[in-house]
This record gives sequence, structure tokens and C-alpha cells, in this order.
Amino acid sequence: MAQRIDYYTLLSRAVESLERDAYAARGVVYDREHKALLKRLISSPAPCSDADIAAEEQAFRDAIRRIEFPDEEIQAPRTPQRERTEAPWPSSSREKARASRREWPQAPESEPASEAKPAAKRRWGAANEEARRKPLGPPVEPTPAGAQDDLPSWNEAEPKSRSLIRLVAIYMLATAVVIGAGALGYAYVVGAINFSWLSLGREQAAPRSERAILSESGQSGQTGQPVEGKAVWRTRTEPSGADGKPETVVVLDAEIPEPHLALTMKLSRVTDAGASMSHLLELGFGKPDELPFGGMTRLANIGMRGAETDGSESLVGTSINIAPGQFMFGLLAVPDVVRQNVERLRTQNWLDFTIIFANGATYTLSVAKGASGKQAIDDAFAKWGQ
Repeated sequence: MAQRIDYYTLLSRAVESLERDAYAARGVVYDREHKALLKRLISSPAPCSDADIAAEEQAFRDAIRRIEFPDEEIQAPRTPQRERTEAPWPSSSREKARASRREWPQAPESEPASEAKPAAKRRWGAANEEARRKPLGPPVEPTPAGAQDDLPSWNEAEPKSRSLIRLVAIYMLATAVVIGAGALGYAYVVGAINFSWLSLGREQAAPRSERAILSESGQSGQTGQPVEGKAVWRTRTEPSGADGKPETVVVLDAEIPEPHLALTMKLSRVTDAGASMSHLLELGFGKPDELPFGGMTRLANIGMRGAETDGSESLVGTSINIAPGQFMFGLLAVPDVVRQNVERLRTQNWLDFTIIFANGATYTLSVAKGASGKQAIDDAFAKWGQ
């Protein structure tokens, strides 16, 4: 059987010699002394039974609890003081120096148990002040008795609790993400959410300008100097029809600098069952007070032509005046007419708008499709399946 050690005295001296009183530093001392304990039990000349090893480890743990929680009563028998022997144990120089110090005096039996431990600590510290090495840093203030509850216990309960809380938080976050994604997907399927704005920036990036020409028309053709401007073609996605599902539309923005004339046109497919129109062109000519020649009274015609010098071929449909400078032009939903209109929109290179102003003048705004216009119209008809 191995010789019994007063672990409380041994660990108290090691803790008192620390330059700073911190839980991490004390934990290092406890781990080091526990390893020394196990090594001593294993290398003992007399074999140690399992009961002896369990008793030694229990005494070691009780000593740690007495140091960390001095106000807590430990229901365990006090281990006897180690007697000095000629055998030089411990063998290290540091432990020899500790062994040469005077034994810590025991508290008188008359003192209460709650006061004996702090008083014994103070007496031991005073008796060994000269024998101890002077600390390099400032003395460590003793921890107030009321703050003992704030000290972490020497076990793994707190790290395990934090790990469990972290796992629960991660699980709840992942669950919320999955539920949110499912709700968004369902809302998109039923048409409650429109994500067309996600593709709007990509579709409008770096637009290419095409030609736009405004010329006055008479019975004998053009009767004035044409004025050139610019036009931009593009596609975008927006809700359409009664169900509000996303639909691709073709957008044209044309501008003539002098006289200032701005046009915004949107070409869309009509998906309502039984509608008399196959496609709809919505036209807006700027603000009413900014329109030249006293404003517009009528959209006379919309036509297509292959080259700038060719004659125009009309799209078959009906024009409706919505407001000053606001028109709708519906293409007739008759199968032969639909094929003819779609063929002209896809193959002809110029789009002509014949406009009648309030002063009686008739002008034609001609817009070139160019590469960007052809691409926009081809993409839209491909998505429409036409």
C-alpha cells in the first residue's frame, strides 16, 4: 500500500506559490499533481489495490474542493500527516525544497470548522513568508468569500453546456432556413411573389443604342428634314394575365432631341382565353405638357419595313386612345393575321409609328431594330413559343 499524502497541504502550497490567482493557473497545478499521484501509485514498491487507488483519488478530489470551496463541508476522513523519513521523496529539487519547509500547523480543535481553514491559511502564510521566494509581480489579493460562487468548477460541465446550447442554436437556425425556403418556393409557385426584379438588372445591363428618325409626312411623302435620335431595345419579365404569372415582354425606349419627343413602347403577348387580340403594343409619348405641336391627337398606323428606303407594311390591328399621348394598339387574333403580324415583327428591320398632332401635322417616327431589337424580339417570341 502506498504512503498516504496530505493533498490539501500539498495543493495549497502549490496554489499559494502562483504569481496570479486564476482558475486556469490552478487547473494546471491540479492536473500536474494528479499525474504525479498516478505515477507514484503505479511505481510504488508495494502493490496498490483498486480500493487504495480509489481512496487516494477521492482524497485528492476532496482536497481540491476544500481549496476551491472553503465554506463547503467535506464528509471525508482527514488523511494523516506525512511523516518525515530518510528516504528522499519527492525526488525533484523543487519538491525537496517544499519538503524542507515547516509543516503547516493544524487549527486548534476549539476553533469552529468554518473559521479554522481561513485562519490556518493565514498562519501558514505568515510562518513561511521568509522561506518563500519573493514573487516577481504584485501580491494577489485573496478572493472574497462572497465571490466563491462565481468561480468555475473543476470539471467539464460548463463546456458541455455551451456545446449543447450551440448545437441547439445551429439546429434551430437550419430549421428556420429550410422552412423559409419552402415558404418562398410555395409563394412563388402560387404567384404570390414575383422575382422578376432579379433578372431586371441583367437584362438592362449595357444597352446598345439603335437609330431613331422623326420625319414630317405629307401626301407626297416626306416634306422636311429628318431629325435623328436614338433607341434602346430590351426584354424584361413582369406579371401578366389574370393569374399574374411572370411573362417576358419587349420594351422600346426612343428619344428625339429636337423637337423633344420621347416614346416608351411595350410589346406583350395576350394570354387571356377568348381575347380578340393576339399581342398588345402599349405606347406612351412622354408628359402631355412636353409634347410638341400642341400634343398628339391620334396614332394613325404602325407598320414595318425591311430597309430604310422601303415602303411600310401595316400591322393589322386596332388603335385605342387611352389618354393624351397614351395609346394601345392590339394586333388582331385571327390565325392568318397573327402569322402575318408575327412574321413582319420578326423579319422586318424598321418599325414605323404614324402620329397626328394637334396642329394637323403628320409625322412618322421610324425606329431601327438593329441587332439589339432583333435579339429582344426573337427571345420574346421564342419564350412565347411563336
